[in-house]
Order: sequence, then C-alpha cells, then structure tokens
Amino acid sequence: MNKLRSLLLIAALFAFAGGSMLTSAQTPEAALGSVTYGVWELVSYDAGDGAVEVPNSSDFTVTFGTEGDVVIGADCNTALGEYTINGEAITVTIGPMSMAFCGDESFSDQFVLSVGAASTITSTESGDLVLTPGQGAAEGAATLTLRQSLIGTVWTWTVFQSSDESEIVPDDPTRYTIEFLKDGTVALGVDCNRGRGVYTRDGSSLTIEVQILTRAMCGEDSLHDEYLRLLGDVVSLTFADGSLHLALMMDAGIMSFEPMQYAPAATPEAG
Repeated sequence: MNKLRSLLLIAALFAFAGGSMLTSAQTPEAALGSVTYGVWELVSYDAGDGAVEVPNSSDFTVTFGTEGDVVIGADCNTALGEYTINGEAITVTIGPMSMAFCGDESFSDQFVLSVGAASTITSTESGDLVLTPGQGAAEGAATLTLRQSLIGTVWTWTVFQSSDESEIVPDDPTRYTIEFLKDGTVALGVDCNRGRGVYTRDGSSLTIEVQILTRAMCGEDSLHDEYLRLLGDVVSLTFADGSLHLALMMDAGIMSFEPMQYAPAATPEAG
C-alpha cells in the first residue's frame, strides 16, 4: 500500500499544480538509467531566444533502445542512430535518415540536428528529459525538452490498487490492453472484445472515452465491465520504473500498466 499511497499523492500534486509533472520518484539518476528507455516526445525547444512549445509534439520523438540504438521521429521523416550515456554526458550518432520535404515551416531538420548535437542529458523535477547541445555545436542546434510518451506502446493492465486497500488483478493482463495513437484515439482490448475511443492529454491530466465496442459475452469471471468503468474514471497519469500508472478521480485508486512483451514466433520443427 505504500506504493499506492505514493502514487495517489503524486496524482493529487498533479491536480493541484495543473502542470506537466511526472513522479517525484524519477530522480535525475533514475531518469538517466532504465527510465530513459522508451519513447520521448518533444515538449519545447530553445534555440537561444527562449522556449518554444511544439503543438504537434507526438510528431517529434526520440526512442532510446536498450541496446544503444535510437530512432528519431522528425515530423514526416525518420532517422536511425546510436547513443551512449555516461552520467550526464550523452553522445548521439545520427545514421540513415529519410529525406522527405515536410513543409517550409517544419522543425524536422533542426530537430534531428539538435538531437545529434546533444552533449548533456538531464532530468527536471517533473521528470522531463533535457538534451543540451555542447560547445561548438552547429548553428541552429537547440536545447530540447522531452516528456515520456504514451504513444508507441501497447500497454497491458496488471493491477488496480484501490484506496480502500483492495486490489483487482487480471488473470491474463494481455487480454486487457490500451494503445494510444497519434490521432488522439485509443485502441482497446477488453477481454474478448475490442473497442475504440478518444483520449485527451494535457501534461499529466488524462481523460479516456470509449466510443465503440464489440459486444461478445466473455464469461462470468471476466473483468470486462470493471475495466471499462475504471478507464472512464481516469483523470491523470504518471510513469514510474517503466510502468504507466493512471489515477482515478476522487483518489479512488491507481490502474497500473506495463508494456506488452512480444515473444518471437515459434520456429517450425524440421520435417
């Protein structure tokens, strides 16, 4: 229950501050360790004239792989590369990149340039990552502020921890999934049913509305109805230790999700 109380306190702080806060447990050291892995989307950039917010933030992403590989989504382009981190020092080597024209006002080229020019990586108190270019960086390289993204992952529901100290644990988390898409919609796995809906994220605030759902009977032990009810009461989100935690209204509890693990297909036996 200590973890639940901590997450509920974090959710309350989010609601009070109304800002883009992530868990206070994400210290700079944690953010530069395993928490760095995953998809991070651009919040703002500063090329020396002050921070500029990016309205289409999900079009500009940095995905840090666990093997030192990095994938950069830059508007209509994609770049591949490699990275190393040593303390707060980071080196990013940009490799192949698509060369589509994204428009005269696109930040695509400058974004890739800025990621490649980064020499330090730090974490803010709210859990955002800050990539800062080094001395002698190419003209146009900007300081980038990134937040962990909902997009790019299929999340599986692992537990609901209620404020009354009770828990709901799905027998098979892979039957209860949610995927946040760039167009503001969600794709849902609800036991034996599938659904679609919309979501709105504003910093740490999050609302989810299910709009379309198949209507198969999933069995007496199904958590189908409970899952939908809980999702409808979500008001905020936070990331911790690679997991996604969704807080419900009135401090009713926390839904916890983990990234879906994909197993390789079985190799047919010879003969």
